[in-house]
Amino acid sequence: MERHLDRKPSYKKSSAVSAKLLAREDATSLAIIGSGVQARSHLEALPLVLPALQRVVAYDIDPDAARRFAGVVEQHGLEARVVGSAREAVAAADVVVSSGPIALNQPRPIQPDWLPAGALGITLDYDCYWSGAAFAAVDLLVSDDIGQLEHIRADGYFTDCPAPDTEVGQVVTGAHPGRTDDAQRILALNMGVSVEDVATARAIFELAVDRDAGQLLPL
Repeated sequence: MERHLDRKPSYKKSSAVSAKLLAREDATSLAIIGSGVQARSHLEALPLVLPALQRVVAYDIDPDAARRFAGVVEQHGLEARVVGSAREAVAAADVVVSSGPIALNQPRPIQPDWLPAGALGITLDYDCYWSGAAFAAVDLLVSDDIGQLEHIRADGYFTDCPAPDTEVGQVVTGAHPGRTDDAQRILALNMGVSVEDVATARAIFELAVDRDAGQLLPL
């Protein structure tokens, strides 16, 4: 379902806000599952809100992709570690970002005991890496848009996921306390928002008009 896959900029910013609000202040390690464009964009954003970050753990089903990403990590002045399984990546980090493919019929491997105490997980791939048991076991479930998450259940995603406890916006405003204990395990279910897509589309449209390029289609 390609319509779900094209939100890289807003995902990056949603993840940064989630990490700033919900990660432990002393988080030193970040794991990224999936070594594509999402991994690189998050490598730009997350160090800005994780001031103690020292190490990035990379896992990809393509080991060469993980090794290439590790090289990018080192260019950012951070220690890079490539691991051979998703479990190793999750267990080794204070913050875990999963950015695998979004597909209904695939294993959801992450189990409750993989995520260490005090860790923050951030999902960019809906529920496609996290088991229902993992969702149920964490101390706090947060989403950037609960309405969007509930809507997407009709497509077969999040069927084993409990309703989120709160939204990121509620944590921003102080209506919800967010993390209240360094030992809490928290999952941020980020759906992405379309505001940047709309702004980008307008800029592209105006550029096309200026250049008399493209084709105007009737709606």
